[in-house]
Amino acid sequence: MRNNSLLPILGVLVVCIITFPLAMRGPARGSGGPAVDPGVFRRVTNGFYQVRSMPLHVDNQLLAVDADGQALATPPVLGLDVARFVVLSGEDRSPLTAAVLRALAEEITARGGAAILDPMPVPGGDTDHVLALGANWRLAVETVSGAPPEAPGGDCAATVRLTLTTIRLPPGHPAAQFQDAGRALTTVLQVAHRSHAEQPANDWPSWYAAFGRSVGDTVLDTVSAGVVSTPELDSPDWGSSLPQPAMVDVMRWSAAFQQQLLRGWVGRINGLATIGPDGRSLPSLERLKSVLAHGDWKPVESTAPGYLMWSREKDGGWLAVHSDAGGHDVSLWWERPQAVDLFTQWLAAAASGEEPALERQARLADAGGGVEAPSPVPLPAEEQAHARACLAAYQDCTAIPVSYRRQAKALLATPLSPPLSTPLSSPAGAPAAP
Repeated sequence: MRNNSLLPILGVLVVCIITFPLAMRGPARGSGGPAVDPGVFRRVTNGFYQVRSMPLHVDNQLLAVDADGQALATPPVLGLDVARFVVLSGEDRSPLTAAVLRALAEEITARGGAAILDPMPVPGGDTDHVLALGANWRLAVETVSGAPPEAPGGDCAATVRLTLTTIRLPPGHPAAQFQDAGRALTTVLQVAHRSHAEQPANDWPSWYAAFGRSVGDTVLDTVSAGVVSTPELDSPDWGSSLPQPAMVDVMRWSAAFQQQLLRGWVGRINGLATIGPDGRSLPSLERLKSVLAHGDWKPVESTAPGYLMWSREKDGGWLAVHSDAGGHDVSLWWERPQAVDLFTQWLAAAASGEEPALERQARLADAGGGVEAPSPVPLPAEEQAHARACLAAYQDCTAIPVSYRRQAKALLATPLSPPLSTPLSSPAGAPAAP
């Protein structure tokens, strides 16, 4: 058998070696902006793949504005901890928006938080909703005006708007009574950006990195001013995964949340009308009602004025819709079973340091019936601090009987005492640590 000549193969390799750097460094590479994939952002640690920022002369003017874009006379003091679960939503497909989303994700991750990316869905794409992780707050990013320069490093003038919202149900919501004592906040920040480079270069990735990081750092420094970051990425443990939401093509779920006594989703249907399968206009809410009817959801009498409500018996789910002139706010939630029992167990744990039975059940359930090792039993001092924190967060929760809330307030008014239970490291029969 005659061997084939190696010359054609070597020729192909030579051509690839010559053209690969040209393709990677061509002037158009990256001109469409960075790729932003949905899901939890993974920080790039390999220096070979990291993108450095192009040196730019930057002027960023940040204002807190109202819904019409007018500057507020008194900017709000935000004081938010960046080291949390944060949803980063793209409200358009501008490459400038993508650059800011990616830069925000980089910095939030670097500061100890977790960024859940939710770019504007692509028509016909396979991403139905934001990742099912309980988030603390959300930043929605949109490019109001401006565009990338004609060449990397050229003059750029753009305005980016960022709407910051804490993930909470609004006052008057049917399930608001189950929420913790967190702060409800919605603030619109607007960054007017101008920049140029002294020595422009044919490097779009480094220009987009510089643009996005300059805007992202300006916003995060303002949002977290005066806050000492304390990373906290452990959502309250329910012993099961957060259920998936009902999917409706006219609606976008914006974030998931998971608190001690309440978890679920919030989303919105923009617009009061849409186009039906037959090409005719129909109310957008009818599309949601049709999906709910096929998913065992039953209309129920609303417990709060201004809301339409549905319930689903098989999993204890609730869904509510609040309408306004621009569309419909939609919320889906589940209430914690035995919430009052859990509260009384926190009262006991705040003194004893013993893990509440309901929390122990949830911790063991996470192990998958013995398939995985359960997480360690909390130390008494840790459990005591955790129980007091839970009592502080829910001492005004109207879903809890008044008598128990009074006990919690009295307990929290007293100095923290050492836990009554024996530390796990003590030998059998040994007295508890003083």
